[in-house]
Amino acid sequence: MRFHPGPEVVAATRAALKAVTARRARARGGVSLTLGDAAYDLMARAGVGADAEVFEAEHAAAAEYAAACSSAASASASGSDDDRGGLAVKVQSAPLAAWEWVVSRRLRARVSAWDAPGVVFPEALHLVGGRRERAATAELGVLVMPFGEHGTLQDVINSYLCVGSRMDEILVMYYAIELLRAMEAVHAAGVLHADVKPDNLIVRNGGEDWCDWAPHRPGAWKKKGLALIDFGRAVDLAEYPADATFVGDVMTEGFRCAEMMEGRAWTFQCDLHQIAATVHCLLHGKYMTVDRRGGGKVRPREPLKRYWRTDLWDAFFDETLNGETRRLDDPPPLGNLRRVFEAYLSAEGLGPKIRALLMQQTIDMYEQVRKAEA
Repeated sequence: MRFHPGPEVVAATRAALKAVTARRARARGGVSLTLGDAAYDLMARAGVGADAEVFEAEHAAAAEYAAACSSAASASASGSDDDRGGLAVKVQSAPLAAWEWVVSRRLRARVSAWDAPGVVFPEALHLVGGRRERAATAELGVLVMPFGEHGTLQDVINSYLCVGSRMDEILVMYYAIELLRAMEAVHAAGVLHADVKPDNLIVRNGGEDWCDWAPHRPGAWKKKGLALIDFGRAVDLAEYPADATFVGDVMTEGFRCAEMMEGRAWTFQCDLHQIAATVHCLLHGKYMTVDRRGGGKVRPREPLKRYWRTDLWDAFFDETLNGETRRLDDPPPLGNLRRVFEAYLSAEGLGPKIRALLMQQTIDMYEQVRKAEA
């Protein structure tokens, strides 16, 4: 964490952000942002939300080197794109950025090496503005982290919507497995994310080995899947007694659990509902609305297609939308839900189809981006 006090640093930061936002297209090395001894080149605004803006960027030194390369061959000889840049610069209020930095560092220390790829960890935090003697007076927080070059899960959903189609049910199961895997690890590490949604899930498509998918993630499948971002609303459960419960509302329409809507206390229901809402977006291409049906259970209003595996989806939504208020040291068994989907995909021999669908999806998204930039 680095502190850069003074109004002049705030003014320079805001000017750089305004300049890159004014651009109509992505560009290399045009807008420089210098914070102390760290320099970044901002190429485009990648996203904007209620609390933050995110910019695609590179380390300035990497951008200068890439510009000096006379050919793709010389650039290739120097190393991979991941070695030279590929950053996301997230700008928000200083308190939100500071908390995201703190909880991310705690989470990184708790998750295993196997589970770590399911979370995107910031590599630097810059606190900007405020009085020289007190970092707590900073105005802006600038978090720097790896950039997801394949976009977010929301980008994937949009790629289908823009051509009037929906994701294949088999691919939805694959992403549900990866989401459940990531959330299982985060909960086991004693953290509630509290803001799970397609915008906050980075798509990982690393590795060149497109062998058939299998539950044990052979070959490069360890480099594929989803990774969680944005821990600004996260709750570190280690700070509370195990029998504590929470009240409050995330106020994100479609991602509020029944307990929030009804003014009741909750624990893991917050994340469980958001997992369900995210998968609902994949299945239906729209936000989830719910109601209570027979037995008082919460169900999505949107009906399932008759040709889907309705037994699996009914069980999934029942578990995720009707979770009990658990102790903080007793996270929900998301692994059980994950293994149900894994067992079905394996028993039906759908590993080759997942590979083919994901490859085609990647190609289609690339072509859409290429046409948009043409």
